[in-house]
Amino acid sequence: MVGRGAVRRPWIFAQARGAEGPTVDILEITELFLDSLELHQPPEFYRSRSQRFFFYFFDNLTWAHHIKTLVARQEKLADQGKVLRTYLDEHPEDRYPTLKP
Repeated sequence: MVGRGAVRRPWIFAQARGAEGPTVDILEITELFLDSLELHQPPEFYRSRSQRFFFYFFDNLTWAHHIKTLVARQEKLADQGKVLRTYLDEHPEDRYPTLKP
């Protein structure tokens, strides 16, 4: 369960220590993930690996189910990133979540 929690909120360990959470940029984390996926995985795994990650990570967003569905429809990683950027432009409050210890 901790593993899934860490995917949802990578800052979970800082929170567990009672530390003040870092400033988190959802778009930056997502772009880092997509870049790493492209660098370290073969193309045939892009879609399935991104869907696995986003299934948990997008729980941080207000309209999680909606964005999960939109991203899952995209074949290319670049298109997944575009969908998320559009979502965050429309919902800027989701880009920097409030982290409470």
